[in-house]
Amino acid sequence: MCRCRYLVIWMMPVVLMLAAALAKPKGSAKEGPAADPAGSIDLPDNVNAASLRVSAIDTIYELDLSVAQLNILRGIANQTADATARSPGTVTPQFLSTLKEFQTALLEAKDDQQIAKLRNQVIDMVDNPDIHLDTDIVTTARARAKASAACAQLKASQIAAYLAMHAEEVSDPVELMMSAADSLQEMHGDAGGKSDKAADAGDDAESAIADASLSVGYLVAGTDDTKAHAVTQQVSQWLGASDKLTDAEFATRRQSMEDSAKRIVGDIPPIQVLNNWMMEQVAILMSNPQLPQAIDAILKCRMQSN
Repeated sequence: MCRCRYLVIWMMPVVLMLAAALAKPKGSAKEGPAADPAGSIDLPDNVNAASLRVSAIDTIYELDLSVAQLNILRGIANQTADATARSPGTVTPQFLSTLKEFQTALLEAKDDQQIAKLRNQVIDMVDNPDIHLDTDIVTTARARAKASAACAQLKASQIAAYLAMHAEEVSDPVELMMSAADSLQEMHGDAGGKSDKAADAGDDAESAIADASLSVGYLVAGTDDTKAHAVTQQVSQWLGASDKLTDAEFATRRQSMEDSAKRIVGDIPPIQVLNNWMMEQVAILMSNPQLPQAIDAILKCRMQSN
């Protein structure tokens, strides 16, 4: 056998190893956190802050914001945050684990089904009596003032996709008022307008009236605080009056109540309602105190993954 054949056979493993090394991507040799930027980003120790940060990342994921859009939003995020003091939160280890897994999936942004699954798990866990979070966001005046300009940075396709995801949350103002009135009747029953459980239901009714009134206010007026406040006051009075009706009175006056609700709302085009709803969602995002940190985490992952 020729000596050169032995040489070729001996050299073959070396050639294969060299070819594999040359074919390997430049960044693949890195190990540790850099190889998994999404998984390396920890949650804040404060559980309220952790939940708020993941919520902000989730909203950004649903809006599918570009790096350019994120940088614009990052430039104003520190100026629009809700600084409301929050009570300490308590959670379970399982909740924290699932929340961390949810954050990692959102930052990787590769598996929509897994993200939806984890989102539902987190939502379900929040109802656990062992979990208490103070994560309500009060939209700030500065966030509402800048919401219109922020919305203008979005593409029509981004807005359409986001509206499709949240179609069940968007209500016609009159329908929302009538639905709230129906809920109040169910809450109190038909015993002179109040049931034996009126004392227990009173706080719930007040909360329901306040929430519905605020919602109708921003749906009708958007970020116009003066107009929104006026509409909110009228809706609150309207719901308060309907809350005092018996079931029979409510049924008899239903049509006239709907007519009066339409007068409060006014002749607002449906497309304007959608625009106002969208601006409110952006204002909520901009009021999230963890928005700057959420944007930083997303930008870090995108830079390291490129």
